[in-house]
Amino acid sequence: MEKIKLTEKEVEYLNDFVMLLYFMILLILCEITLKQANNI
Repeated sequence: MEKIKLTEKEVEYLNDFVMLLYFMILLILCEITLKQANNI
């Protein structure tokens, strides 16, 4: 299998996308946790 070569700009874009995705998942998890805490 060939390794996929990415340009530096593409790598930066990919990193930004992953960070954004990670941040959004954390936000959603926090929201779910807060809703559960309020239900108790």
